[in-house]
Amino acid sequence: MKCAKHKGDPTLAAIRRAGITPTLEKWLEWNWVTDVYDAELLEVLPVEFREEYEDWLRLNSEYERKFAELNV
Repeated sequence: MKCAKHKGDPTLAAIRRAGITPTLEKWLEWNWVTDVYDAELLEVLPVEFREEYEDWLRLNSEYERKFAELNV
């Protein structure tokens, strides 16, 4: 039986068929995403990963800001 919330995302369906628990990291890896801090990914990410991904973006932004402050 298909999970309704994954019905629209072929990557999640493929990950599940491969016997892998779908996670944000697995979704990114499966899609060969090399720039994991690209805000444009929000347009294609499955809904269930968006909040976690937004947290990643915020954390990365904070780290970049702090690093820039240290190098001034």
